[in-house]
Amino acid sequence: MGFRRFRQFAALGLRYAALQHGQADVVNAYATDWQIAVGGYTVMRDDKHLWPPYQLAAVVRNQALEAWPGLAPPLLAIGAKLDNPVMQELNRQVDQDGEEPREVAARFLKRHGLA
Repeated sequence: MGFRRFRQFAALGLRYAALQHGQADVVNAYATDWQIAVGGYTVMRDDKHLWPPYQLAAVVRNQALEAWPGLAPPLLAIGAKLDNPVMQELNRQVDQDGEEPREVAARFLKRHGLA
């Protein structure tokens, strides 16, 4: 038994609307999309490695690390706490609840003792 239809959407909102209304069985998505958790969707394992990894990484110029020697540990600590479920929730707060990204980030940092 195969999927009836695969559709690829550029607009994030259309992907999940198509799933919800039975217009698609499978869509492309980002693992950090909040709609996955809220909609109860399943992320399929990419055993053929079709999609490149989507992982958070701090990118910092060496000059910045030299100028601020204490910069690396907090960046690494933040990255260690930002897994897909956490990012889904933070993205939901911005996209669905309409909160300001700066406020969501500040609250996250404070809650984890990083601010």
